[in-house]
Amino acid sequence: MSIAPPQSEHRPTQYYYDSATDRVDVVVDVSPAGRDDLTVLVGGETLEVTIDGHDGTDTRSFRTPSADWTFGDDHEAVYNNGVLTVSVETSDGEDAEIVDG
Repeated sequence: MSIAPPQSEHRPTQYYYDSATDRVDVVVDVSPAGRDDLTVLVGGETLEVTIDGHDGTDTRSFRTPSADWTFGDDHEAVYNNGVLTVSVETSDGEDAEIVDG
């Protein structure tokens, strides 16, 4: 199984699943957007990144691969030099496989 591809294809994105820690990292090139242009929302089955920029708003949604696999409460978003990394804990994801976007 894999996370559904983002709605918009023009921003390079990588997905990583660490089975040892049960965490998913989503890395998005958000350049030239700045930190104040970003909104990250995490729900049970959805991770959403909204980028407000000079060229309009770009919303990217990432869904869990199955109804049995959810995002947990522990999450962190880090912005550095035009790259946004969102790390989210998962549950029931032992059989999940994350693929590059």
